[in-house]
Amino acid sequence: MLKIKLIQPQQVEEVTEVILEICQEVFQVDRATILNYDDFVDLDNVEEHYFTNRGIFLVLLDRQKVVGSGAIRYLENDICELKRMWIFQAYRGQGWGKKISEQLFAFAKKKGYKKIRLDLANTEKQQQAIAFYKNLGFYSIPPYNSSPCQVFMEKTI
Repeated sequence: MLKIKLIQPQQVEEVTEVILEICQEVFQVDRATILNYDDFVDLDNVEEHYFTNRGIFLVLLDRQKVVGSGAIRYLENDICELKRMWIFQAYRGQGWGKKISEQLFAFAKKKGYKKIRLDLANTEKQQQAIAFYKNLGFYSIPPYNSSPCQVFMEKTI
């Protein structure tokens, strides 16, 4: 049975592994390349980066196994950022991404955020993600950070 829950400290390592595995699948690069691009510093201290900073971090569980994740973190005043939205391929297309997103959007609205932003690394390799976010009401915006990402999007809530 699948369920969406708040991340627990003992799940951080498993979430990191899930993200690394999905990134290897999507970007067709090795683990070292991903770790060179993303140091996962936010996952080193989920409490500080998310929970005590007007954010939240959710995991999708199949029994007790993490099969997906999604988070909201503070960006500035009334703008937050959608982060770490990854779901194993076997669980995509079943509405779980939308369910996680809806919980994250409801949280963001309750916290007083007016806009949610996100960035994606690669236009070509993340077409499925771009289409997913467009279906959720996100639209393209100019870069809002200095990351090497190619896609920047925003949604008004």
